[in-house]
Amino acid sequence: MLANLRRIILSTTIYFIWRARNKKVFANETISIEDIISRIKAVINAKFSNIKMSSTIYNVVLNISGLLFLAAVFFICWAWPLVVFFIAVSSLLRPSIYTALFSAPQSTQLSSPPLNLHNSLLRPSKMRCSSPPIVCENYSRRLDNSPTIYWFNSEKSLSFLATKEILLMSLLTRNIFTFACERKTSSSLKTSYKFARCERIDTGSSDEGEKSKGRRIELLEKAKLSISAYDTAWVAMVPCKESKEKPLFPKCLEWIMENQEADGSWSPYPHHPLLFKDYLSSTLACVITLHKWNLGRPLIKKGLKFIKANCWAAIEERQLPPIGFDFTFPHMIECAVANGLDLPVHHEVFDVLLQKRAIEIKRCELEGTKAHLIYILEGHENKYNWEEISKYQRNNGSFCNSPSATAAALFYNHDERCYGYLTSLLHDYDNAVPTVYPLKIYNQLCGVENLQKLGMDDRHKAHIDNVLDNIYGLWKQKDEEIYLDVRCCALGFRLLRLNGYDVSSDVLAQFSEEEHFFNSVSLQFKSIDTILELFKASKLMICENEHILEKIEAWTGSFLKQQLLSCAIKDFKLREEVDHALRYHFDNLDFVEMRWEIQQHKANNVQLLKTSYSLNNDNRDLLAQKIQEYNMCQAVYQKEYKDLERWIKICKFDELKFARVKLHFSYFLNTATLIGPELADARLSFTKNCILATVIDDFFDIAGSKEELENLVQLIESWGETSSIGCISEQVMIIFSALVDMIKELDCIAFKHHGRSIEHHMVKIWQELVKSMMKEAEWTRENIKPSLNEYMEHGCISLALGPLCHITTYFLGITLPEEIMAGQQICNLLKHVNLVGRLLNDMMSFKREREQGKYNSVSLRILHSEESMTEEEAIEAIKKEIEIYRKQLLRMVVQKENSLLPKSLRDYFWKTSKMMHYVYKDNDGYSNIKNEMENDAKKLLWEPISLS
Repeated sequence: MLANLRRIILSTTIYFIWRARNKKVFANETISIEDIISRIKAVINAKFSNIKMSSTIYNVVLNISGLLFLAAVFFICWAWPLVVFFIAVSSLLRPSIYTALFSAPQSTQLSSPPLNLHNSLLRPSKMRCSSPPIVCENYSRRLDNSPTIYWFNSEKSLSFLATKEILLMSLLTRNIFTFACERKTSSSLKTSYKFARCERIDTGSSDEGEKSKGRRIELLEKAKLSISAYDTAWVAMVPCKESKEKPLFPKCLEWIMENQEADGSWSPYPHHPLLFKDYLSSTLACVITLHKWNLGRPLIKKGLKFIKANCWAAIEERQLPPIGFDFTFPHMIECAVANGLDLPVHHEVFDVLLQKRAIEIKRCELEGTKAHLIYILEGHENKYNWEEISKYQRNNGSFCNSPSATAAALFYNHDERCYGYLTSLLHDYDNAVPTVYPLKIYNQLCGVENLQKLGMDDRHKAHIDNVLDNIYGLWKQKDEEIYLDVRCCALGFRLLRLNGYDVSSDVLAQFSEEEHFFNSVSLQFKSIDTILELFKASKLMICENEHILEKIEAWTGSFLKQQLLSCAIKDFKLREEVDHALRYHFDNLDFVEMRWEIQQHKANNVQLLKTSYSLNNDNRDLLAQKIQEYNMCQAVYQKEYKDLERWIKICKFDELKFARVKLHFSYFLNTATLIGPELADARLSFTKNCILATVIDDFFDIAGSKEELENLVQLIESWGETSSIGCISEQVMIIFSALVDMIKELDCIAFKHHGRSIEHHMVKIWQELVKSMMKEAEWTRENIKPSLNEYMEHGCISLALGPLCHITTYFLGITLPEEIMAGQQICNLLKHVNLVGRLLNDMMSFKREREQGKYNSVSLRILHSEESMTEEEAIEAIKKEIEIYRKQLLRMVVQKENSLLPKSLRDYFWKTSKMMHYVYKDNDGYSNIKNEMENDAKKLLWEPISLS
């Protein structure tokens, strides 16, 4: 009876505390404490309706509940009294308050067994926050002196939150609601501790994960551009057809009146230091619009003040000009003056602007590109000849997908198609417009590329495939939005080809000649961004005779290099992107590239057409999640690295004085390619095989005698039957023992993945490797000059990509039958990676190997040509072969048809090829590690990324 009384009292009191806390009834002066206490009495009266008790007990219970509630009020205001109060109550209700609090009636149905009160210590490292809890049916408790806030497992949980000084206590009753105690903090700190539902990381997807996934899907499907004040102003200028005294789009006018910044401009704040020409243009357009409709005089005054303070930027060469600025800005000044607006622009500035406009007009007339000024119709001095310009109108009714150009055309010619375009645009964007519309396909392609660059595409593969399928359908229909936008066309070609879609380079034929490109495309596509996109697309040659891509690569690469050397690219971020694209073709590692992309995404991604714009999606959450994942991977790598250091000591490689034990280098290479935490076994396989292959290679090249080499080869060829052979030296024993242990270990791991032993296949790969190494050792020892074909046959195997690459494919999380894992398709991929790697190695090491009395593909070409071929010619021939093999490899990787191998497995061979390019980019990076590689390895393994 007493236990039930205590449970009812506390549950009812806590319920009203919770309601007061969440509904803030204490802040509402219309609800008195007496009213709330009367509600508590009513609830208790209902609870006691079936219980017979004396009036004395009933009054005592009501009084206690009132006292409890008053104590809760004091606690909520001053934090500490309730702690003392509960201690007092616990002493009064002895001997078994905890029994009363934590024992539920037998009729209570728990969704899951309650956690043990004393053993359920939930650690912060295993928790993550998402949304607030509501009801508790499980409890867990921890008393700790740590300053950490501990969040509790609570799909339906009840807990007090505790910091260093606050008692942490969990209650479980039949119907208790959650409430939290907040420490009172100073207003300067503005700190609050909020409810959060917390789950273990290893349980399914959380609400936070679902929201994050939704944001990424929105990034692909519903991405919108930022609002353009400049274009909105031009749309707002358009008068009604029936009355020139009324605006046709009054909502745009309302937006202008509501969105002036504090400094008087209509531009995003804080201001970019190089975009003041853009800010002047947007502000002047808005001022002219308000003056035209005789509205917002205070706004006009503030706008003119901003123009006066910043008119210097209009002729400042270091400022980035919006496209057509030299036409549109002086034209707007003339319009403003003609309409009686007193502009605070110095005559010297205006004269310079007029001179620049005259030069631009003359240049366009000489080049015959006057028609391409359709993009900046609003910057023309005279009214338009509708018959002349209407042939440039697109199917959607716009001119160059530009709202401002379309509004300028509608200003003088009330065309229904122009009106329909602007109306549909405002339907999507409410009361303002972007600087270009539509741009849905391009935005989707950018979203896909961003997810791929950040390494987040695997978890959304189905959705990305769906987006690309839709775009490919539009590609085959020659959709106007793709084919009339150079950037969209180039980016679409690149992403579709990389993802296995059959797209021909013929679509880029119109851009293959530099002169024709600059004389034919519209103004908005003559930017560095567009040419950079064409350059990237040109690198995806998968056939031997793709002359269109070869021509594009030649002129775009030359143009971009020239722009860098002449410092013509003023935007620092864009300059970095161009330099990065020119330096890295197929020679960068995924994790290194990912880190660079994260750093680029941290900067504001603003692009410039007639005005600056960016995607409206807030990618900060996406970026923060990726940085967290990156740093988490880094912590995993550090632990794996330490385990491998112990393995090296166990193997006694330090006793082999001749051996290059390149743990740091080999582990860096494979972690930069095999990124995910789930690929730990693949990283283990690659690193151990790489270290062991390097040790054995040094043994064959430097330390091993002929007898020792023969002994080691015999041991490996007689795998499983070596007891009668034995090791003739300590060096052979160390190497062979390490090899046996590694293969046994990897076989056990592989059995868990595939349900079968792969020992036989691994041994076969190693047998082929040591036989090729033995053959090369014989050539060196006996000064034999092999034929080029014989050398390449053994040289491709002795590169050791069989153990490094082929064996590692068993640990990529892909289960395939043995006949496929050792079949022709996977061997063809490996063959081409071997050819690329071997030729790259030979090209960078032939001088050193020639001094050692060794032959490789460079020296053998010269030798067998009877000295008629020079070193430069031999190297040039090898470069062409590398290009051929690289194209063939990429074709096998991207093509979907007739492939038995999953895309992720084929991609691994392409990544290994990129690794080879990275290692041998400037020299033999494996033998002589470059500073750049050392820096990359240091960053990847030891330097976390911060969001700031």
